[in-house]
Amino acid sequence: MKISTNDNQITVQLEGRMDSRNAGELEEKILGAIAENPEMDLQFDMSRLSYISSAGLRTLLKCRKRKGKMLPLYNVNDEVFNILTITGFSDMFDIRRKLRDFSIKQKGFLTDSVNGRIYALEDDNMLKVFRKGVSEEEVYQEREYAHDAMVCGIPTAIPFDVVAVGDGYGIVYEAIDMASVASLVTTEPDTLKQRAEQFAALLRELHQTPVKDSGLPDIKDRYRKWLDIASPRLENETEKKLMTLVEGIPDCDTYVHGEINLSNVMLHRGELIVMDMAGSAYGHPIFDLQGIYAALIKIEQERPLYCSTYFGISGSNCKLFWDHFLKAYMVNRTEAELARLQVLLDQTYALKQELVSVLQELEEWRGSGRGNAGDALSWLADHEVDLVLLDIDMPGTNGIQLAAAIKEQSPDTAVIFLTGYTQYAVDAFAIHASGYLLKPVDKERLEEDVEFVLSNMSGRKSTKAVNPSHVMIKTFGNFDVYVDGEPIHFKMAKCKEILAFLVDKQGSGVSRKELFSALWEEREYDRKMQKQLDVYIRRLKDTLREYEIEDIFGMEKGILRVYPKRFSCDLYQFFAGDSDMVNTYRGEYMNSYSWASITESSLYWKAAEEQGGAGLPEKKKPLRHLKPQRFHNGSLAISTSSIVILVEVRIRIPVDDLAV
Repeated sequence: MKISTNDNQITVQLEGRMDSRNAGELEEKILGAIAENPEMDLQFDMSRLSYISSAGLRTLLKCRKRKGKMLPLYNVNDEVFNILTITGFSDMFDIRRKLRDFSIKQKGFLTDSVNGRIYALEDDNMLKVFRKGVSEEEVYQEREYAHDAMVCGIPTAIPFDVVAVGDGYGIVYEAIDMASVASLVTTEPDTLKQRAEQFAALLRELHQTPVKDSGLPDIKDRYRKWLDIASPRLENETEKKLMTLVEGIPDCDTYVHGEINLSNVMLHRGELIVMDMAGSAYGHPIFDLQGIYAALIKIEQERPLYCSTYFGISGSNCKLFWDHFLKAYMVNRTEAELARLQVLLDQTYALKQELVSVLQELEEWRGSGRGNAGDALSWLADHEVDLVLLDIDMPGTNGIQLAAAIKEQSPDTAVIFLTGYTQYAVDAFAIHASGYLLKPVDKERLEEDVEFVLSNMSGRKSTKAVNPSHVMIKTFGNFDVYVDGEPIHFKMAKCKEILAFLVDKQGSGVSRKELFSALWEEREYDRKMQKQLDVYIRRLKDTLREYEIEDIFGMEKGILRVYPKRFSCDLYQFFAGDSDMVNTYRGEYMNSYSWASITESSLYWKAAEEQGGAGLPEKKKPLRHLKPQRFHNGSLAISTSSIVILVEVRIRIPVDDLAV
């Protein structure tokens, strides 16, 4: 027996015979694994199990009782399957027989489906072969949904067993005539009205069939899940609006197909049969109607020739089909009711398009998600990971604490934060985060940050080696850059401030607009100022090139950053825990720049903690944000958003307290 843990799953691979001679020992090991990983799911791989006795069955029962739910037993051979069936275990466990191997060579192709292709078999059956990437779990789910729907009276092909087809999967169905509604309208255009009315009659039948207690899911849960996944990319108001729309649709306990269209409804012996059952659920008919409306009307409006490409029907005939269909489906309804339906169709179409757009973008990312910090650390211990994306607000611990633990466990793993909180940015960069993006996250910005991190790791970037000790950047007090101990001269003060701002961001990418907003707080980012910013950036690059240190700065696709490993910096050494640098800090940081106050505050309190307050001035409100104040030595501090004029300060006394 082998026990492994992966992806929040305990897998027990049983081998040989499981009987009274070894069941007790195996049971102890399995229950021990459950105790060590109480939050993980449990499954049994029985591909190598040749026999199981009553003692082995009792072990399975104890495992089921311990987990408190039905457990999957997969790759079960015929002999063991018969034992499990005779003893009634098929009612207590999710039993999956060892898959038969099928080949589609010399099989007659019949038609395409939503998620695969359908072929004819020799024995009056047909085989639906799923697209590459559709998981075994999804295939089994479609078969179960097809079975549940059929039991409830939904007209569909009878599903048989799941099979292996090369590296993928398929389902064997009873053979039916494969003349879709779309093909009938194409070959017999004079029957368009008749087919539309037949289609409407089928939908009315489906939408009047109660299935809530059948095991099919609530279709609203599917939309709730999509909203949850898409949440990081949605504006708060948009997310709230979409959720309100979903929850505002009345609940129904009748059948909805979820993916019905003119290509997966077949005419079989005079009766319309539905295929592609993976989206089956219960809920309001609007979820089906909006799908048909989208395919026949909305998408055709946005992408001309869509209907002729996918259904073989012209856009004008699809519009005619929809009109006939809606009139037959909404029989005896008033104009006002039809108008309300039209509004709801447009709203639900917009909802789904918004979600689908975000979800398709998110599918481009490859990764592994974990539900909590413990799972993440456990998984990372067994896997080499280049990059982790974290939120701040997480179950059990916050993202800053988790990132620190990840860095301790795997120092080379990069971390990018995606969060709605602004106040943790300094803490994030103190543990060397590679990025800190605020929700709603801009996809292009995230892609650029991810590509930057990964390309640096893989060495794909062609960069000149730079000795960090050759370039020293000083941030405590005033901001200055030194090359071999000599300060460099910036021809324009704004060029120097741009570099200072990027150093403050500690390697995180900054967009032009974000840079402009920080350096010109009260100016509009118009075309004139965009050109002016471009001038400053070019002058900065020229200055760095003049001193042969241009490799400390980079710009890709409009995102600017510095490369922290290519220079020395008191700020970075401070956050890395360098005791000399901690003791060097005296409460001042980039004195000339108002935007530096957040980092300054973090530096102050960290230094106070490390030094016990020794050598630091009394903490006060940052001078950048004070109204004019008079000091005991007669000096005057006047601050605006971009300038501070200050003579040495020791004790601050408000003007009102002085006898002038």
